[in-house]
Amino acid sequence: MEVVNLKAIGIEKRVDSVGRIVIPKEIRRLLNIDFGDILEVLIDSGNIIVRKAAGTKCLITGERTGNMIKLADGKIVVSNEGAKILRAEIAKEIKIAKVKKNNGKEIKV
Repeated sequence: MEVVNLKAIGIEKRVDSVGRIVIPKEIRRLLNIDFGDILEVLIDSGNIIVRKAAGTKCLITGERTGNMIKLADGKIVVSNEGAKILRAEIAKEIKIAKVKKNNGKEIKV
């Protein structure tokens, strides 16, 4: 793995009791790292490298694509295929709920 443009910026962080470090706000802004983003952790010649993962992972299919649909303020991220699956499952659950509400009689949805 080749890493280029490494730059010492003079910030040192202490690891907490459960192994976490905080990425300073200035660095998050500079690298466009937002709440909920997936970061990849790599080891190279004794160094830890943290970078944004190549695309967010779909909660339904597990695939990573550049064209993701973010729902619920970014808490739910799905691909187009994941959205189709989710839509079908939600429609099925709504139909079941309507049938139950109608005392088990089949209704058109």
